Amino acid sequence: MIDGLVNSLNLNYNPEYSGEVALAYPHFCGNYGFFDIFFGKNRVVLLKSVHKDFIRVISGEKWLSDRVFSKLSDLLSDVEKNLEDFINISFYVEDDVIYIKGINTDLQPLEKSFKRVNFPLTRVEYNLFRDEIAKDKTIWGRCGLNTFLPDNMTRLMTSIIKKVPDVLNPMFEYANFRTYSPSVKIIFNKPYINVRNLNSWSNTLGIDDFYLNINYIQHMFLKNSYRKIKIPDVRLLKIDDAEIDQLIDEIESKIMMIDQNFVLKDEFYEYISLIVMIHEMLAVQLCRYFLEIYRIFDHLETTLNAIYKTRETRSILSEKFEYFEFFDFNADKLVWDGYSFADAEDMDKYLKMIPLMGQIFGKNKLINNIKMVHSYLDRRDRIFFLSYRFMERIRDSFLKLGVDFVEKAKIKREKDIFYLEIDEIKQITEDSFYGNLAFNIYFRKTQGERFKMQRVPSEIYEKDIPESEEIYHSILSKFADKKSIPAITIGHKEDVQEVAIIDNTNFYNIKNIKDYQGVVAENIPIFSYLMEFIVLTGKTLATGVRMPEDLFSGKKISIRKNMVTVDE
Repeated sequence: MIDGLVNSLNLNYNPEYSGEVALAYPHFCGNYGFFDIFFGKNRVVLLKSVHKDFIRVISGEKWLSDRVFSKLSDLLSDVEKNLEDFINISFYVEDDVIYIKGINTDLQPLEKSFKRVNFPLTRVEYNLFRDEIAKDKTIWGRCGLNTFLPDNMTRLMTSIIKKVPDVLNPMFEYANFRTYSPSVKIIFNKPYINVRNLNSWSNTLGIDDFYLNINYIQHMFLKNSYRKIKIPDVRLLKIDDAEIDQLIDEIESKIMMIDQNFVLKDEFYEYISLIVMIHEMLAVQLCRYFLEIYRIFDHLETTLNAIYKTRETRSILSEKFEYFEFFDFNADKLVWDGYSFADAEDMDKYLKMIPLMGQIFGKNKLINNIKMVHSYLDRRDRIFFLSYRFMERIRDSFLKLGVDFVEKAKIKREKDIFYLEIDEIKQITEDSFYGNLAFNIYFRKTQGERFKMQRVPSEIYEKDIPESEEIYHSILSKFADKKSIPAITIGHKEDVQEVAIIDNTNFYNIKNIKDYQGVVAENIPIFSYLMEFIVLTGKTLATGVRMPEDLFSGKKISIRKNMVTVDE
């Protein structure tokens, strides 16, 4: 195999060489978007598939010229692609010529500990994500998207989202709200919402940013004091419960029609928009009744307990079911085994917690508000399962197209279809695509891996996107030496030291927090399954802490009242 590779690639191969050699690995600490090169005390990382601004010195010095490193990167890529395996190579350089001493397969990561590469993208790539349509003052935020979308989306998923850039706007446009375009944006394969739209609907509904911050930007909630909680006038949106149920029924009736032909039609995008609109309708109604209940209790933890612990309909978290790790086509299918929660609490327990005047005049209103929240949580659960089935049918349809493309020798593996864009897939089915598929797939795989390494603040202005790396580290440095970090805490207990730290609030992260007393996060939306699990299990939550995984990596921490403390 090695001899054939040497001949086909015309490599300078000298296994008898006895001098000092460098080692090249196909990944950096498990991330296959880089080549990791060692020579003595020197360690250099090469960004795969690019040849400008592609060298990062990890330690020591850059002992070869950029030109030789570029040749080395091409050589390593050629070997990797031809072997279709992950390799490590020993080599040496004489007179700018690269000689191979040995080629070995490397199936295990070189290091178990995860390290980061500063600036894992080229300067050109950073600038590519500036959008001429969006104004510089536009601010983008994660805003709960990571409760169901991954941090690193496939090329296919990003291309579909770009087809419906104003997917969040139709419901508000229907009610003549001012909306901004695009409503969603993909930044380094990470999904963001146009925060100007959230501010617009908050203002139009007659509320300030209280709910926006407590639900989506919890570190901002910590910085503000709110004197009065306003209730949104949702009549402006003309949302009708019967219409919500009808739309959910429509989604359910159409799921079985999804196939390889459906996903290539414009109707496909209409159903994506419809599912998003249902989620928006539920979100607005949940906001309304949450604020009604919060205004009565004036206490976040009591409000959450009253909502989740009195719910007579069993949480879906108590059931066993299959689900996707996140809603993207490369997601793994996982099994939730179910969790045994305590029985629902009596509503009277919470009625006794409100002031006497409230008990006299507001008892029935509180009961009704909580029951309304429960009815929308029931709908949320139903659309969760329908979204899963919708996703499963779409994923299977694209995989069938992938099998067809493999049989026609268009791609090598059926899952390679996830690295194509939707328009490219259409062109291939119509036999009108003339690009280099093999190059595109390899480049997108390696670039996608480098995107995983790229850190972006949870909120960023359009004008600042090219400086994402600098801004992220600047924010991180503000908190790096602090021993105590302010947080929103619920379920507080003394001495909470067994703490899980999470950045992503996806459903699958529930498994990662099950065995911990406490949870530290940047943001956990009020009506996410993660929040529901935390409340029902009585865990201590500290949220509103920026970049917690990077901030507390390697540190021992504990949760105290309204504070996360770094222990000596």
